[in-house]
Amino acid sequence: MEPLPEDREPLPEERESFQPRSDSFKEEGHEQKFQLKKTPKQRQEPEESFTVEDQEGGLEWDDEIKPLEEEREPLEEEREPLEEERDSFQPRSDSFKEERHEQKFQLRTAPKQRQVLGEKIQVIRKKADPEKRHPDCQAEKQDDLSTQLEEANQKYQDLDKEFDILLEEKLEFQSLADNLADDNYKLSTELGQAYTERHVLEDKLDSLEAEGEEQELATKLKEENKLLSTSLGSMRNLIKHLQEEVEILSENNEKLRQETTSVESQLEDGLFEELEKNTALCQILEQKVAAAEGEKAEFEEETLKWEKDRADLLTQLQNSQTQYQILKDQFESVSQDGKNRHVLASKLIEEKEELCVQLEDSRKECQESDVRLDVIPKATKILDQKIAYLQTDRKELRRKLETAEKERLDFSEQNKVAMEKFKEAEELRLNIEEKNTILEYEIKLAKNKVADYKADNKDLNVHNRGLKHQIEFQKKSNEELEGRAFTLVEMLDLLEKKVFLAENRQKQLEGELQVRNIPSQYGYYNFLFLHLKKKSQQMDKSSRTETRLSTNRWPMGRRTKRSNE
Repeated sequence: MEPLPEDREPLPEERESFQPRSDSFKEEGHEQKFQLKKTPKQRQEPEESFTVEDQEGGLEWDDEIKPLEEEREPLEEEREPLEEERDSFQPRSDSFKEERHEQKFQLRTAPKQRQVLGEKIQVIRKKADPEKRHPDCQAEKQDDLSTQLEEANQKYQDLDKEFDILLEEKLEFQSLADNLADDNYKLSTELGQAYTERHVLEDKLDSLEAEGEEQELATKLKEENKLLSTSLGSMRNLIKHLQEEVEILSENNEKLRQETTSVESQLEDGLFEELEKNTALCQILEQKVAAAEGEKAEFEEETLKWEKDRADLLTQLQNSQTQYQILKDQFESVSQDGKNRHVLASKLIEEKEELCVQLEDSRKECQESDVRLDVIPKATKILDQKIAYLQTDRKELRRKLETAEKERLDFSEQNKVAMEKFKEAEELRLNIEEKNTILEYEIKLAKNKVADYKADNKDLNVHNRGLKHQIEFQKKSNEELEGRAFTLVEMLDLLEKKVFLAENRQKQLEGELQVRNIPSQYGYYNFLFLHLKKKSQQMDKSSRTETRLSTNRWPMGRRTKRSNE
């Protein structure tokens, strides 16, 4: 592969074929420059018209149009980098003019062909030298097998060592199992001896408990006698305390009856006069409120009409804002297309530089492979397609710019008309709001007066209800006191019965203790002990039945209290 000379001149046939295309590129470049110079002037014209009207005092910006001005400022800031990018495209368009020879465009596919040829050469070399690589592969396979054998031997040695360790551990565990069996036998013999000793001790305890139970019964009877004597004293004190409470409750009941009669007589005289006065004032205020509500309804109808007009104007403003956003999106899409074109141009320039370096190598390969005649027409077709694609993109960009400018001008005119209508609607709205505020203030005053009279009536009604509830509560409390007095009388009767039974039981126990102190034979002592047990059980049963009867009678007073509450 001999390198081609760097300073090779293009062929005359190639020059003639590429001259018309280079001329067309020059003309398109001039047209693009002319259009790019026009666009900033067209964008500045409507802005200048707005500034002149502002200076003369023709426009009065309102608070609702300020957000549109705030949105305009970032758009102007975004427009400046776009203009800078637009200016950056001009030297690149000049660089396209300097490309006089179309050989460089046609040979852009040369590096791809070079790669294909290099791959084919490598395949041919691999097919030509298969015998040289076989011994290398066999040597590599032998090395792999030797390494695998060494690894297998090492694993076998490790397994032998582990097997020896496991045998030693097995012998140790067997010796431990034998020792544990001996220890288990010794423990089982010791447990058998302990069980026999336990049975002997249990027999001794049973005999001792039988002797101790007799002594415990005597002590328990003495303790019960003491408890009964103390309970009798406490019950007598309770009876005295309950009698005192019954007397106090009866006195309170009489006082409450006297107070209720005096309160009822006072209320019946003064309440009726106040209620009649309040009802007359309420009727007068209700008539005034009805008249004010009629006037308010008329003003509300007028306000609804003005609100409809205002809603129409707001819809027009919203439509204009949506159109403005659409124009903004279109402008952003155009700027993005320009950026994409800028990226494509930079890529084309990079490819151009690479091709300039790789031209010589590609020509050498084309001469050696005799494929130059087949490659050139294909390359020309591809380049023609790319050029046509670029031309269509330029035309689309021109159309988008023209439509965006037209829509922007229409939008500015619509904004002027909407501003005038919006000012008129706001003036009307302010007048209506002033009238509504005056009427609402008068209606609120009338309603407050009515509410005050109603509140006074409610307070009087609440006071009357409270007095009625107090009277009813006093009646219920009197009934509850009568029920409690009845229950206390019943409790006194039950307590007297219990005292009588307790005294009888105390006498019986004293007689039994005297009999028990007399010396007698063993059989007679057991007979007395069983007889005392039966009597004590019978006494317990009788006391339980009496307590049940007393509990059934006692809650009657509580039930009446809960029902009254």
